[in-house]
Amino acid sequence: MERDVKIIIKKDEKIEEFKPILGTIEDISQIKALSYSFWGREGIYSEEFYEEVLKENLSYAYKDQKILIAICLVRLDQDYNNFISIDLLCVNPNYQRKGFGKALLSFCINNCVEKGYNKFYLHVSTTNKKALNLYYSLGFFKAKFIKDYYINDEPPDKDAYMMKLYKYNKFKEFPPKLIKPEEKEKEREKFMNRRENRQTSYNYDLNNKEYNKKFNSDNNNFNHNTNYNNFYRTNYNKYNKNPIS
Repeated sequence: MERDVKIIIKKDEKIEEFKPILGTIEDISQIKALSYSFWGREGIYSEEFYEEVLKENLSYAYKDQKILIAICLVRLDQDYNNFISIDLLCVNPNYQRKGFGKALLSFCINNCVEKGYNKFYLHVSTTNKKALNLYYSLGFFKAKFIKDYYINDEPPDKDAYMMKLYKYNKFKEFPPKLIKPEEKEKEREKFMNRRENRQTSYNYDLNNKEYNKKFNSDNNNFNHNTNYNNFYRTNYNKYNKNPIS
């Protein structure tokens, strides 16, 4: 099934397009390896679990040829009031911070919404701020705090939040924010210009402050001298026959 969500990255001066594709049983070994690299034993499910989830055809992945870039395991949880469970969202470290995670999760949710599923849930460590921010950005909310959810992790990572999402309309596309080399140079030039302008403005303000300080000091001295001269004239005129004008 072909979708509209696309991810474009620049690689070796060649632009490649990545589209979400269905996860398959052949991906299980890579899914396990990727999960283990992030969560250790806690991220590894049984072989039977992976097979059952992938057979539902709700889980999608990004691949670079045969290399797994990202995976989102999704299943229908009939035991939990027909909620859709997001069991795993994982991105290869070499492709992180390019928008793959958000694009893939939003794609999977859109796919479920098309099929008539509107209720979603997942679990996330209470200390995983990056994941929490991602889920908040998609509209998930904390539904429950679960003490010692992750049995193999050391404190403070044992605790988890169950987060839920009710979604009836599809997300807009979430393409990653990728900057090509020439655009990166333009961004750098803009940044340097802004920095130079700020420095110029700062120096101008600083010079103005120094000038005003000196001006006020000179003005005070002038006022002091004027007051002294007026006092001198007054007293001189008072005691002398030939007053000073």
